[in-house]
Amino acid sequence: MPLSRRTYTDPETGEKRTQARWSYRFHDHRGLRRSLALLARKSASDAFAQKIERLVDARRGGAP
Repeated sequence: MPLSRRTYTDPETGEKRTQARWSYRFHDHRGLRRSLALLARKSASDAFAQKIERLVDARRGGAP
């Protein structure tokens, strides 16, 4: 699963920084690209991303 940390430029110093939270990018049941900010711990974010995948797969299969 594509977990990543987003980067941004600090407005005060101009340095590139990495966000503390992991983000998850995926395609929903309609094929739209989505991105969610998850948690700070990678292991917990990975478990959360797996649950999201199961929900999307269930929705694609016709579950309400």
